[in-house]
Amino acid sequence: MIKYYVEHITDFQYDDYVYDRANQIRLYPVNDSKQNLINHDIRITENPTISQHFDFYNNKVGTFTINKPHKKLRIESIFEIDILPNPIEESFLDKKTCWNKINKLKKNIFYYENFIIKDSALRKKIFGELKKLNSSDHPFDLTFKICDYIHSNFKYRKGVTDIYTEIKSLWELKSGVCQDFANLMLFCCRLFDIPCRYVSGYLSPKNKKFRGTGASHAWVEVCIPGNDWIGFDPTNNCLVESNHIKLSVGRDYSDCSPIKGVYKGVSENKMTVNVSVSNNKKNKFKSFKSLSPEKKSSNLKEANSFISNQEVIQQQQQQQ
Repeated sequence: MIKYYVEHITDFQYDDYVYDRANQIRLYPVNDSKQNLINHDIRITENPTISQHFDFYNNKVGTFTINKPHKKLRIESIFEIDILPNPIEESFLDKKTCWNKINKLKKNIFYYENFIIKDSALRKKIFGELKKLNSSDHPFDLTFKICDYIHSNFKYRKGVTDIYTEIKSLWELKSGVCQDFANLMLFCCRLFDIPCRYVSGYLSPKNKKFRGTGASHAWVEVCIPGNDWIGFDPTNNCLVESNHIKLSVGRDYSDCSPIKGVYKGVSENKMTVNVSVSNNKKNKFKSFKSLSPEKKSSNLKEANSFISNQEVIQQQQQQQ
């Protein structure tokens, strides 16, 4: 068992007042037989009431609103969690049985046929390259080969991609960060009809050889019949075990974006995100003061602005 202390702080600043905001947060770590959540504290400026529910993918989701005009917003997620031993079972179903069961799962939400990229030329090109990996392997072995292929043929480089980078561009660039590698692995697994899903979470800084440590991270889980979901990290070419902390899952990033929302106002916004992952307990959890009372700006416009930049920066943060 390994204990982690995680602090995820998101700050928004606006150059003019905004109001009537509604936000959705997926900042609740998974609590199951593999992760034991000891305590969790979410703090939001103005201390709004947070309503909670579980979405289709069983991610815990919080929603809140702040109606009064404000120029600042802070969201803090602080938790203590134990990651339990999670050895991969060696007793897989035989190859034929495993593939037969996978073929019966094709209508699973995690790999709808219409969710796969339609670019037939791109699919043919990538499939042709991956076919050299020997697609007659057991699904587990093939998945590991895909993971190794991405790690071996793509360089880990920050700043060369963004959230709008498509698989076609990524394939040509041959470089990117954890989110890019996770997206590419999803694409490759789906070409072989292997059920898979995107995972958002954190990576321990304990192993200095890992890329993307001490920050938000992304990887892939694959459903191997008879063995449940197994995590693969193409950024570090490894199975997911005690170094990874799972936050949420989905078909891709859009299903598990940490923060998204809308507000009224036409103000430009600046967002900063800080993530700390440690094995050592801090003396005290950080605290912050609520916003001081704010007056509504006389020139506040009745506009409804989707916080696209909010998702952009959160997504870029996951690419560290």
